[in-house]
Amino acid sequence: MVPTIDISPFVGPGTATEDAKAEVLNEIRAACLESGFFVITGHGVPEDLQQRALAMSKCFFALPLQEKLELSEKKSWGRSFRGYQIIGGEAYEAGKLPDLKEARSDHALPLMIHADRFSRDFKLAYTRALIILILSDSDR
Repeated sequence: MVPTIDISPFVGPGTATEDAKAEVLNEIRAACLESGFFVITGHGVPEDLQQRALAMSKCFFALPLQEKLELSEKKSWGRSFRGYQIIGGEAYEAGKLPDLKEARSDHALPLMIHADRFSRDFKLAYTRALIILILSDSDR
């Protein structure tokens, strides 16, 4: 079973005790050691914003591989490790099998910089979703 952890002691208005924060950290540590996964609650991110972010991610990962590779982390500036990571592109220990995940760790900035490399339909959908996300956040 994947544990659910309430992280509100780190998000609230500063009323949480150090003991409450330490308990959250202990729960996260235990979850990472036991199952490797956990679900967080108490983060304050509205459900509709979570759903829109998920939709944007699905849009990105549905792209053809060649388009995603244009945002490869290997092309990131400096050692930021931001960008697209191909399945099997990361191994934590020499001689061990790589992670079998596909990942992206960036924001919309690479899309703006490399806009000419993406299909028109993707740019329109991504930009529309981003504008909706930004506008909805400005109301808060």
